[in-house]
Amino acid sequence: AYGDMSGIVPLTQILDFSMSEPISFRENLQFILRVDSMASAYGAPEKARVYRINPVDSSWQVVYGITPDSLSVINFSDTILFTFFVGIDTIKPEVVNISDTSIKPMAGLSYVITGSVSDNVSNVRTTLFYRQGGISRFDSTLVTPDQNGNFTNSVNVGINGLEYFIQADDGCNVVRSV
Repeated sequence: AYGDMSGIVPLTQILDFSMSEPISFRENLQFILRVDSMASAYGAPEKARVYRINPVDSSWQVVYGITPDSLSVINFSDTILFTFFVGIDTIKPEVVNISDTSIKPMAGLSYVITGSVSDNVSNVRTTLFYRQGGISRFDSTLVTPDQNGNFTNSVNVGINGLEYFIQADDGCNVVRSV
């Protein structure tokens, strides 16, 4: 009873350790997976990622921070056994800015930024990048969408206005709102 894998090209079989005993260990377990020959068929071994099952809702979540090295080897360790597979996500997240743009941000007040994000991976990292008018560097904050993918965040507006965009990263694909 695994969640929907649509949009993810599996490079390995699902490795299910859910019935293993023991499930956790004092020392790290090392996993080494070579993905060059499997991923080359899709032209992107560097896009291979580890996906683990979320035991609460059976959705697949990308394991951030685990990517193939220059030899197309995925190497990670953990003290807990979990159900996972290696694959390439072919579906980009969708980000929609649904803020009320008819409201002009007023200096000294908060501006409410509202958006939604959807993807085939259930744990998309969603980041709001913003800067005050005239400033070259963007500040950022992670936002947490609700179960429907919607989020809201308030940002203070400076004298020279406000500029922002929303970014969604599913571990393989990164998109920005317009």
